Amino acid sequence: MSISSAFNAALSGLSLANRSASVVSNNIANATTEGYGARIIRPSAVVVGGELSGVRVGSIDRQSDPVLLGQRRSADAEAGQAQVRASFATQLETLIGTPDQNDSLSAQIVRLENSLIEASNRPDSDASLGATVNSAKNLAQKLNSISDEIQMSRQNADLEIGSAINFLNDSLLQLENINKQMLIQRCTGGDVNAYLDQQQVVVDGIADLIPIREFRTENGRLRLYSQAGISLLDGTASQF
Repeated sequence: MSISSAFNAALSGLSLANRSASVVSNNIANATTEGYGARIIRPSAVVVGGELSGVRVGSIDRQSDPVLLGQRRSADAEAGQAQVRASFATQLETLIGTPDQNDSLSAQIVRLENSLIEASNRPDSDASLGATVNSAKNLAQKLNSISDEIQMSRQNADLEIGSAINFLNDSLLQLENINKQMLIQRCTGGDVNAYLDQQQVVVDGIADLIPIREFRTENGRLRLYSQAGISLLDGTASQF
């Protein structure tokens, strides 16, 4: 090997080390960035005339564990569902009240029962009859108030469902566009890792709404299906 070849080989090693340091620093800087997947450099040898003449960056791969990612998404979805159920249960408990609360539904029922017993024992007492009427009115108002609040919660839930559907449709269109951009990048030899980061963030948002199954074609294009097998993204985005 000539001196110039040795210098070139050493220079290629330094360039690789510099690139590796840059990748590591980016990984550290983006450690808390949502959707970011750590990058790793895969070096390859440069062979000229059958002789090793240096090294170069073969590829920069994005690290990701599909199994772990799927488990995390499932756990997030279950936690979100539990939170919604707990929130509604708490709201319902607040509306109905607990037995130790003076204005709770059970307390109103007990007061009406006691008033009815008192009125049956003293049917000639205007005070007893008046107290029974007031107890009945208070119970009716309590029931109406609970019914109104539940109806409003139902209307809010319908609005949230509509917003969720719009979010799903927008997200699927965004994923379709990212697929197209990734295909262009791959055809021109560009880096698609940033697009993979974007995809993960969008898919995470969808996974919070519905359980999904994720696949990739040979050219790296993302395909999404629901757990029930409904196509969400297969070439083109489905609209709901």
